[in-house]
This record gives sequence, C-alpha cells and structure tokens, in this order.
Amino acid sequence: MQLPMRYLVDFTVLQEGEQVFNQETGLYESSDPVEEPVQGIILPLNNDEMKYGEVGTYTVQDRKVYVSFPLKVGQQIKYKDDRYTIRAEKDYGDLADVYIYFAKRVGESSA
Repeated sequence: MQLPMRYLVDFTVLQEGEQVFNQETGLYESSDPVEEPVQGIILPLNNDEMKYGEVGTYTVQDRKVYVSFPLKVGQQIKYKDDRYTIRAEKDYGDLADVYIYFAKRVGESSA
C-alpha cells in the first residue's frame, strides 16, 4: 500500500545534530538539529484516539502522521507553524508499507 498522492503534505523532520566534543567542558554536545524536508499525510485524531492513546490523553491539537519511512519515538517534526513530538507508533508493518505515528503538539498547555 502506498500513501495516496492527493493527501500528501510537505513537512520537516528534525534529525539529531552531530555529536561534537566540547574541549572546554570535556563533554559531547549535540549540534543544532538538521531539518529534512519530507512528505506524508498529517491528520487530526478521531475522538477514540484522543481518549485512549497508549501514552496518555491527546488533544485536538495533536496529529496522526502517515509516512513511507520510519520515524523514532521522541523525534520532532515541524508542520506549518507548529512543532510536534512523535509519541507512539501504530504498527501496521505486516499489512502495509506505511508507518503511522501519533504526534503531540509541542508547547501546548494541558487541556
């Protein structure tokens, strides 16, 4: 199964920055995240998904993300003017070549 082309939107995946050794502190630090432009489908959650998310309650500000490549739980994406953190994966790997994730909007207050 492929993602339907007419529903694809552009968004950005924030990849972890390179680990750089800081000689002053003696610690490794991450450089700024690398922004990777991608396409996928981003939809609002339905009522059941908002109430019964595996990692807690979601709100109307959160989204479901469909992509043809894997993301990591904890990774962030940018869509329009908002940033989201990937919180959970819905596993359909045996049925389709589609990865489905729940994304929590960053910076929103608890509703």
